[in-house]
Amino acid sequence: MTNESYNNVKNKYNELISKRESIDELQSILEKLEENKAKLEMDLNVQEYVSILEQIDQIIKMLPSPDERKSMTDEHLLWIAANQVVLEQNTNNIYVYMGTYDYSDEGDIVHGSSVIELPDDSTDFGWKLYKNIELVDYNADKIVPKQELGNFEKETTILYAPKDIFPDIFYRKVKKAFFETLIKFGQEEAVEKIKSEFDIKNIAPISEEGPKLIKNR
Repeated sequence: MTNESYNNVKNKYNELISKRESIDELQSILEKLEENKAKLEMDLNVQEYVSILEQIDQIIKMLPSPDERKSMTDEHLLWIAANQVVLEQNTNNIYVYMGTYDYSDEGDIVHGSSVIELPDDSTDFGWKLYKNIELVDYNADKIVPKQELGNFEKETTILYAPKDIFPDIFYRKVKKAFFETLIKFGQEEAVEKIKSEFDIKNIAPISEEGPKLIKNR
């Protein structure tokens, strides 16, 4: 990705962290106002009491619900930042393999043939699906027809999920690791982290050591 995109993601994440800190600060102010409200309820200084009531009402409207605040973890804010900043197609070409597919011979006149998922080692298939770890989720899919697969594998780094992990879960794990490192240390370090944490193999991973990085499978 370009430096501009990197800075946009980092700035978005910092903006979300700052917003969360502001919410916590407002919550603290609200608690103090609630304490003052209780003290002033029997006080003759009605004007100050009314002012505090107005402030409390305004702050309550600004605050998220308790459940929403609990969900504002660093990981959740990181995921928002990674998926709200639309990155250009100029990425580091790191993909997660999502499945092998083809059209079924069975169908009907109205709906036509249906799409079926095939075993990973199928030799007779229509296309394979991959997801780019840097692009927003709705723009990350890469459909590669069988005839284009050779060139695609030569030009990209492909990661395969272990047999006991669903591809979608593995994709989120890899993407999280990439963007965490990207925000803290920069793009080069993020790419290096992915390539150093996952062994480069020429076979699909079937081990208890966790995910493996596979290039040119």
